[in-house]
Amino acid sequence: MRPNWRRTSRPSINGSVRTALSRDLDAGEAASIALALELSAELILIDELDGRHQARRQGLTTMGVAGVLLLAKRQRLIEVVKPLLDDLRLRARFWLSHSVYEQVLAKAGESL
Repeated sequence: MRPNWRRTSRPSINGSVRTALSRDLDAGEAASIALALELSAELILIDELDGRHQARRQGLTTMGVAGVLLLAKRQRLIEVVKPLLDDLRLRARFWLSHSVYEQVLAKAGESL
């Protein structure tokens, strides 16, 4: 069963926008930003730093996985962030610098 808040789409936006974005980003990031622009999305979920910068230059609001976890904790959907971040880093090989890891835990009110 698919969540009703999610849908899968392909951007139909002018290919020149995707081509321009693809000069600095990989194809997936370029397509994600192009689709967010096409849909006038309120938020784009993107973790890669260059992709986030490019999305912001295009006027988009960005959030990464760590931000989603912090939001989920604030909304009491999860109790703690640290074990989830640890699983992402160790099991999924999600790269997060140690300083960002510490900042996220501090914002979550959690310790190393």
